[in-house]
Amino acid sequence: MMKVFLTFLALFLSTFSSLNAEVNLNFIQNDKLQLLSKKELLDLYNSNSPFLNGESGNYEYSKEIIEELLKKSLANKDSLFIGKAYFILARLNNNSIDLFDEAIKYTKDLKDKVHPCISYLWKFEKYYINGDYRKAYNVLWHADTDLSEFQKELFYSDLRRYLNMLNIEWGNKELGLKKILQDYQDYKLIYDVEKSEVIYSETERNEIFISYLYRIARVYYDLNQYEISISYLDSLKYYGDRFEMLETIDNVSGLKGAILYKQGEYQEALSYTNEYLNNHIPNDAYGISRSSVIKGLTLWELNRQEEAVASLIKADSLYQHTKDEFEELGDGYKTLITYYKNKDNTDKQLEYLNKLLEFDEEITANYLEIAPAITRSYTIPELLSEKEQVIRSLNKKNQIAETKKTVYYSLLMFSSLLIGLFIVQRIRLKRRYNKLKQKLDVSLAQMSTASPKTTRKELFELDATQIERIAKGLDAFEKSKGYLDTTLSLKSLATAIDTNSSYLSKYVNAVKGVNFSNYISTLRIEYIMAELRVNARMRSYTIDAISEEAGFANARSFSNHFKRVTGINPSYFLKQLQKEMTTTEVVRPQTV
Repeated sequence: MMKVFLTFLALFLSTFSSLNAEVNLNFIQNDKLQLLSKKELLDLYNSNSPFLNGESGNYEYSKEIIEELLKKSLANKDSLFIGKAYFILARLNNNSIDLFDEAIKYTKDLKDKVHPCISYLWKFEKYYINGDYRKAYNVLWHADTDLSEFQKELFYSDLRRYLNMLNIEWGNKELGLKKILQDYQDYKLIYDVEKSEVIYSETERNEIFISYLYRIARVYYDLNQYEISISYLDSLKYYGDRFEMLETIDNVSGLKGAILYKQGEYQEALSYTNEYLNNHIPNDAYGISRSSVIKGLTLWELNRQEEAVASLIKADSLYQHTKDEFEELGDGYKTLITYYKNKDNTDKQLEYLNKLLEFDEEITANYLEIAPAITRSYTIPELLSEKEQVIRSLNKKNQIAETKKTVYYSLLMFSSLLIGLFIVQRIRLKRRYNKLKQKLDVSLAQMSTASPKTTRKELFELDATQIERIAKGLDAFEKSKGYLDTTLSLKSLATAIDTNSSYLSKYVNAVKGVNFSNYISTLRIEYIMAELRVNARMRSYTIDAISEEAGFANARSFSNHFKRVTGINPSYFLKQLQKEMTTTEVVRPQTV
């Protein structure tokens, strides 16, 4: 995602430079620079800029030109040119935050469409790439609140897009998806070559189009809607080949490998992931780290443990350099902990437990400040408990009093922080449980799946007879609880209700508002929640047994879908339910 993100920002500088007329200046002796006007200095910079001229550009000479421009502008008290000079110097000095701040200071009160907004955007980029998402968010917040509508007009869509990127990473992904799809539609109007104030070349427009497709595919991946994500990746592959964008083709391989891993297609996942790692863009530590984790997890599932561990260790070393979090890294650490636990290597086990806790703490901090609604995939108390066990084991082996004392005080301090986070987590889970309870108490017999979103446009391939047949078939299917059959598939259900897989899939997507897989899993989860409320015996079952009762092939799939539908783990739901049912038993309602 980082590589795609840079595409947008790279376009700003070319827009900025196009506001100045070109002249035929290529090189002026350093001692003659003071003889040039501010405009001539800017033109000379454009002729030598490493950002505008690639390898033919000259960094050091460009700095000398802009330093002379800054000196002249300060003497003339020309705020706009001072801001331009500081902005370019910031770019020439590895995107210096301090120099961007100087550019903003001198131009914040000017009525200009480029400055200081462009400095805010590049400042955001610096923080975002460095993984400092809270500071990145604050930059956008200040840009939005401190600048006038006129100052934001030129880059308004970019400000909105970057804010949405943070929302997708740390906030409400469903809302983020809705906004990114809207942005994609707006793009067709905003960046039309005849209508936009920002004129992009055909290549630049292609890059923007490609980046939208990739980001949409990524969001669907994050939402576990893998089939839709793959459909966007197929389009991305087509346009990547058409536009001859090798980086795009590599991105397709990397994300497709991750999807196939999630779907349990491990051999194919390994093939795509290796393809990405063999062709990746140099210096893309984030992309290599993420795909190395996917490769390691895939190899682990294929029982190639030594190779898996090597890949996961490589991913960790890259993460320690970038500190750019991604969800799968937590699973990578847990796999390393399991590996070293089996090897009875407590030192390594403790090392990766500490790294997992540090990783969780950083993600939690981003989560609490940027988007309180993010769902955690593991709980801090469980990690703390495991860490304490390992430390006790080390103490027993070493029997060194000083070590015991150090560990004790470290745990005491660390536990204080974790207990606070634990309390926040428990409150959040309790609220989710209460909402589920209210829903079940209203009507156990009439729980629905996702809200219908039927439109004629979405069902344009189906005639009225087909629609009626499918509707009646699904109604009978739901009443008979056919979804509890563990062998159920799209094809088998389509055959049972006398239609085909394609028509049934389109109908479910349009009418139920979800894909077929989520439709079935939601029916199963809602059934089992209702059944657990009225069936005391079932509440004593193990998670494995309950998952079978719900029609799931295994407990892992059941737990994943339960959390997707409810936002809490099934074990927590059962625990709270048992507390409420110790003295009273819910009476099963009579169904009609």
